[in-house]
Amino acid sequence: MEFKYHVLTGILVPGFLYFYFDIPILAAVTISLASVLIDIDHYFWYAAESKDLNPFNAISWYIRSSPKIKKMPSKKRKEYTKGVFIFHNWICWSILLALGFLNQIFFYTLVGFVIHIIPDLVVLKKIDESILQKISLGYVLKRNKNKKRITDL
Repeated sequence: MEFKYHVLTGILVPGFLYFYFDIPILAAVTISLASVLIDIDHYFWYAAESKDLNPFNAISWYIRSSPKIKKMPSKKRKEYTKGVFIFHNWICWSILLALGFLNQIFFYTLVGFVIHIIPDLVVLKKIDESILQKISLGYVLKRNKNKKRITDL
């Protein structure tokens, strides 16, 4: 899903939870921030993959390559690597859930991540991609073997 829609969802859903379910303001803000800031792992992946720490280059690459990737036929997309996103997977979520029993801020962060991930999974299904690429690091690492680097686009 496009970042602007993640921002919109990250504002509307916590706002709804705040106004209709009377959750604390700190919870709503944490959920909102987590639902948007989870995508920082896209930058981490880009920096590691391209050996380029400049965040502006990462943003430029995403803006330039996203339309190309979306227009690619499914068969062609399968020739390229997928991003390895450390916050978009079940291991991270399990850690947040466990830490949530120690401090609610981790639970609210997990809720924000879930709010972010659900639309991502819907979009993946819509474009005929495996949802495993968003929830399993192992799947992505195994799948990426012998593929063309997507950052070379």
